[in-house]
Amino acid sequence: MALLQSILQNKRVLISLGLLLAVYLLLLFIFREYGISREQINSFLAPLGYWGLLAAFLIQILTSMTPLPDAPLAFATMILYGPYIGSITIFVAMLIATAINYMIAHKLGKKYILRRFPQTAGYLNNYGQNASVESLVLLRFFSFLTFDIVSYIAALSGVSFSKFMFSSVIGLIPLVISHALVSQGLFASSPLELLVLWSIPALILLSASVARRILQGR
Repeated sequence: MALLQSILQNKRVLISLGLLLAVYLLLLFIFREYGISREQINSFLAPLGYWGLLAAFLIQILTSMTPLPDAPLAFATMILYGPYIGSITIFVAMLIATAINYMIAHKLGKKYILRRFPQTAGYLNNYGQNASVESLVLLRFFSFLTFDIVSYIAALSGVSFSKFMFSSVIGLIPLVISHALVSQGLFASSPLELLVLWSIPALILLSASVARRILQGR
């Protein structure tokens, strides 16, 4: 309930979620209407070879380092390259980008980051004092539609790089899995399969929400 209220109060997140859902439903209709399969996509991408995957990898890194939402690109990569290669590509790209963001914030300091990204101040006040591994993991998971706020909080709060990277790996795993399952829903052969593919990310989100409330109640 607290997560729902937080989302409803953030118009930007609400609009982004609405747009993503609308695009997903449109893609689902197109995939069903024209019978688009994994084999057809593989044939379409074959002439690009590994260059297409490399381009997706580099674009994901660059996008993750900007205030632009990077979730749409992650979905696109997994749709095009499948849940395995696509997930590994996105996971590594996000991890590299978040490490770079941490080092930038650590090097340039609080004054520059707050001037460049004013919205960081609120998050820093709420989470910066108690930046534990658990809080960083949950914050990483719930920042899937926004810029990489977690890296800035960790760097400006004095969290060690090793601790930060550990929390990033743990936080990105369920996030990437959720992206992969939802993207593969476009290829579901039945409504039941689509429901199962959506229910697992929903359970992950619910579990993370409960964990977040427990952590905030300490």
